[in-house]
Amino acid sequence: MALDPWVVSVLASLIFLSIGIILMILEAKFGIGLLAVGGIGCVVIAVIILIQLQVPNQYPDVASLVNILKYTIMISGLALSVFFGYVAYKGYQVRKLKSKLDPQSLIGRIGVAKTDIDPNGQVNVEGELWSAVCKQKPYAYEGEEVEVMGFEGLTLYVRPAIYKRAEKEMTEEEAKKPSRRKKIIRF
Repeated sequence: MALDPWVVSVLASLIFLSIGIILMILEAKFGIGLLAVGGIGCVVIAVIILIQLQVPNQYPDVASLVNILKYTIMISGLALSVFFGYVAYKGYQVRKLKSKLDPQSLIGRIGVAKTDIDPNGQVNVEGELWSAVCKQKPYAYEGEEVEVMGFEGLTLYVRPAIYKRAEKEMTEEEAKKPSRRKKIIRF
């Protein structure tokens, strides 16, 4: 028994829609990017197949059911495509953001100690909570600003930020002092 062409069209669109949804769910799990594009493409193909679908007049009882199914699949497929496209875009932005906040880029930044660091504790740097070690005394206390000096793995090496301010003040004072070279040039 051969199937009518409109039945084949409905089945093909359901298959493409199912493949598209599966690809978009896999995209949400793995975050590759290409899966979302493939899933959205499959859903668009399913919608195109359904737009062209014509139920013959010899099936009046089935025609209304198929039209309801047709528009339901089209609307839900497009809504899912927009949703998963947005999720994939936001996932891309998050992956891009993570590359900016690697430990190497935090060296020299100022953070806040969330616990006493004597010598181990936690600090908040650039909105992220990190494990921290302070190797020199005096240690940093909760709420005190700390400077990131280095890292090993996911542990930051810090020191109280007062040292950075003191070094800055010393270099400013040295810059204000007339140097020996300037004295020689004046005479």
